[in-house]
Amino acid sequence: MLSLTAATALAVVLAVAAWGKVRSRRAFAAFTTALGQFGVPAAVRRMVAALVPAAEIAALVLLVLPVPPAVRFGPAAALLGAFTAALLRAGRSGRAIACHCFGSDAPSPLGPHVAVNAALVLLAVAAALPGPVASTAGDRVLAIGLGLIAGGLAVVAVPVLETIGPVALRRVVAPTGRS
Repeated sequence: MLSLTAATALAVVLAVAAWGKVRSRRAFAAFTTALGQFGVPAAVRRMVAALVPAAEIAALVLLVLPVPPAVRFGPAAALLGAFTAALLRAGRSGRAIACHCFGSDAPSPLGPHVAVNAALVLLAVAAALPGPVASTAGDRVLAIGLGLIAGGLAVVAVPVLETIGPVALRRVVAPTGRS
């Protein structure tokens, strides 16, 4: 059942990520420009900008095909791992990064992106391991429903973590005065 849930969640994330980059000329241009933060030379940015959503779609397609688990989840795990490595490399400067993961142009702190990507990589790796399958129609519906929820949560997790992270940190550092 984990396999179907993970495939659905990862497919949602990859679909939203690819769509966020190619949904308009402006979004694609912004993503192309943003690749400079990741050290992509200007001469090849447009090509790389086209290859990234293509790779996301290719990994998504493998998630829905009846192929062995390593083939099904390996590319998604590798792609998300590469994105995480690129974020960590670009974030060494300590400044916020506008990664355009889901089409957002807003620069944001590195931590939430890395945490969500790492969780997705772990999900893909865990799903590639042998385990029980969703054998009944009810199990499949439940697995797909849970995957849709998990994928949706992953998509909104970064903005939510960016919002509540500083608030929670302020409460820890300067707790409200209760006696």
